[in-house]
Amino acid sequence: MKDIVIIFGYNNTRLYDVERLRNLCKRSLNAEILLCKEKIAKQDSDLTPYTLQIDLEFKNKEIIERQMLEINRYLSKNFLNPVACLPFSDKGIPLGSHFAKQRGLVHDDCDLSFACIDKYTFRQLEAKAKTPEWYKKPFFKKIYSFGEAIKIITDKNFPLFFKPTTEGNSRGCIEIQSLDDLIKNKEILDNYFDQGVIVEECIKGFDEYSFDGVNGCYIITDKKTSNGYYRVETQHIIPAPLNPGHYSRLIEAGKIVAEISGSLNGAVHNELFLNKETGEVYCVEPNRRPGGLKIWDWIKIAFPGVDNWHSWVSWAANKKRNYIYPINNKYYVGCRMLKSPIDGMISTINREAKNLLEDNEHIIEIVFSKNEGHAVTSTLKDNSDFIGYFVCRAKTINDLNILLSKVEQEALKLVEIK
Repeated sequence: MKDIVIIFGYNNTRLYDVERLRNLCKRSLNAEILLCKEKIAKQDSDLTPYTLQIDLEFKNKEIIERQMLEINRYLSKNFLNPVACLPFSDKGIPLGSHFAKQRGLVHDDCDLSFACIDKYTFRQLEAKAKTPEWYKKPFFKKIYSFGEAIKIITDKNFPLFFKPTTEGNSRGCIEIQSLDDLIKNKEILDNYFDQGVIVEECIKGFDEYSFDGVNGCYIITDKKTSNGYYRVETQHIIPAPLNPGHYSRLIEAGKIVAEISGSLNGAVHNELFLNKETGEVYCVEPNRRPGGLKIWDWIKIAFPGVDNWHSWVSWAANKKRNYIYPINNKYYVGCRMLKSPIDGMISTINREAKNLLEDNEHIIEIVFSKNEGHAVTSTLKDNSDFIGYFVCRAKTINDLNILLSKVEQEALKLVEIK
């Protein structure tokens, strides 16, 4: 029998992380990896000989039972022994936790697993939870038609935020302040009424952060989002430059959200709002998986010695190790997304100049997610609309802010748009 670590779902933009996990599992556990995901591509098969295409949709316990039976048949056929389960996508969380429980492996809570892929379920659990007075809970309602949307925008006298119940990557998230706003965005919302759209009170005067980490080792990331109808994340800074009181408040809030959503020390990426004047906190949404982009990598740069990838694998395999908890950061690390200044098409990208720019020791990387011939827009609707991003580090937050602005100007000069 060969030991195997099962990875449940992942976005193919995270292929480099799966390769990292493969190497880490081989090195620390002498185990191979099995990729369980909804569509197996060649790049998956190139990474590992063990792949299983499986429906990750979680509608009821009967479906979960059939999915687990399918995995067990695959394991038996290939003489594989599972030693750890890593849910790496929102949709992989329910099956990953249920399968780990069935096989007696370490896992987060099964019964609460759906709260991380259904925003309405989380709000229901949150509403019933006993929380401190400063932990605020927004108005929310689930709707299934444009008629219901009209009624709710007419009845409420405050801005509302519409978002699909089970989508990620900021898809379909829209701030609506009037009936005109609603009508202008009808075509987008119509795509999601079948699954249900959750309507929430739009929180104003709060700054956004995330609570990231695994197995008791957590940090707070400062996040900036775009204005207008659509909320898209434009910048991340690690660690969040906050006074100790605010930082501790967000750590406490992140742990509350983790408990509500059933985290038992597995990977978390909980998104939060903080009002610095009142100390009030709202939860935007919970996630029982690693944060997007390369947040865990940036944590390791800011706090050398902190390795969340290693900690996650060790936790899932029930292996004890000496954890390093972040106390004082060596650097502030910032990621800024690159927005196209105009609508058009990329004609050229000066990659030679990009390489020269990256030679700066304070610039970690510059990444273009669009290539020559790709259409770009100055109107951001979700994270896929950016032309790329860059990451910098500095000893002080002031130096980092200056550096981010300068590099953004230089990076945009590398791209010609017509």
